[in-house]
Amino acid sequence: MSDAPSRIEKLFRAALDREPAERSAFLRQACGDDDALRAEVETLLAADARAGG
Repeated sequence: MSDAPSRIEKLFRAALDREPAERSAFLRQACGDDDALRAEVETLLAADARAGG
């Protein structure tokens, strides 16, 4: 069983704890070369921003 959903959730919450200007650098470091993981987290962050989060 994959732990990807758990990892995505953890990274999403950790990114939310940072200032928006710091998130890109955080995700670059946290996701490394995993572009799919980074894209998933960025999608969640964008949805949160649209929802007024």
